[in-house]
Amino acid sequence: MHLQQIAFFDFDGTITRHDSMLAFTRFYKGRFRYYAGMFILLPWLLGYKLKIRDAKSTKEKFLTYFFKGEPETVLNKKGKLFCEVFLPKDIRPAAMESILNHKKNNHRVVVVSASAKNWIGPWCDAFDIPYLCSELEVQGGMITGKLKGNNCNGPEKERRIKENFTLSSFSKIYCYGDSEGDKEMMELADERFYKHF
Repeated sequence: MHLQQIAFFDFDGTITRHDSMLAFTRFYKGRFRYYAGMFILLPWLLGYKLKIRDAKSTKEKFLTYFFKGEPETVLNKKGKLFCEVFLPKDIRPAAMESILNHKKNNHRVVVVSASAKNWIGPWCDAFDIPYLCSELEVQGGMITGKLKGNNCNGPEKERRIKENFTLSSFSKIYCYGDSEGDKEMMELADERFYKHF
């Protein structure tokens, strides 16, 4: 029996040129409100850069500031528009070519991302690519600013992959990433591509 092969792709910085959470926030809020907010959040963002604050609490601070109280339906609608209008210009052509080559060779392709499905899901769906990603907590139809479960980054990427796929059933595993947050995922691969595109 011929076993199938599988390729796991990080999204932000690997498939795209920019961080999609930041790009989506600017798209959603407009440039002025985005940059004003980033200025206010600077102490937290610097704390994360200096490794004083962890990724999840920093991300939740960011999401709370920009999206708390926003209706999920509006966020999803804007997310779909973002995938149609902004993302096509931000996708790395070489990454897209690699994805299509894997699919052409009948390999399974999966996106594994710390970004939320609200703004990367519609793009993945358009290319029939399953995805594992962070989820925003919703209460009463409104975004709370918290994450539902863990931030899909670092060890969580590895955990989600192992939870959703029996890796021993694949003859070859490929991984594509560009940051420290992809390290654990990359270690699962037979062939790994770091900052490949």
